[in-house]
Amino acid sequence: LTGPASVGARREAGFAGCAIRPALAGDAPAIRALVRSVLDEYRLAPDPDGIDRDLEDPITAYAGRGGALDTVVDEAGKVVGCCGIYPHGADECARAL
Repeated sequence: LTGPASVGARREAGFAGCAIRPALAGDAPAIRALVRSVLDEYRLAPDPDGIDRDLEDPITAYAGRGGALDTVVDEAGKVVGCCGIYPHGADECARAL
């Protein structure tokens, strides 16, 4: 569901023109804001020295573990979602964000 050629498939899947793409360095502030807004929504305190430490440099945090970080961007290019995934053991992976 990435790239301009799949706009129709994204709309059919309910993404309303949004695109999924690899996170870019410039996305980090928007990713942090998005995750913090979700934490706020659920009345959870951010833990920058613990579980949320990956938000300091999200792309490097996932790439450094052999994983990847993707973003969902709307038609205007605004980050409206994200998902990180990395290996967890020999036969599993973990997802976060």
